[in-house]
Amino acid sequence: MIEVEIDRSNCKGCGACTKPSQILFLDDDNLVNMDGGFVNEDTVEGLVKSIYEIETSASICPNDCFTLYDEDSGEEIVVERNALLGV
Repeated sequence: MIEVEIDRSNCKGCGACTKPSQILFLDDDNLVNMDGGFVNEDTVEGLVKSIYEIETSASICPNDCFTLYDEDSGEEIVVERNALLGV
């Protein structure tokens, strides 16, 4: 399983990540949210079964809101960022 952490304090509500995803959506505050995710003050934490469920969404986020971890090892999974603003 892959642990997903979304930093909502960076989210600008662009919706880019939600378009290719079946599990991500913009909530009432126009911030990215995740079906089955646990919402903290500024983050959403959740699990997905495979990297393929979240890799595209994470890679196109223009604000680098996503961090992915291998649940077993706890190590960060590096995702190529294709749309960072200012890069």
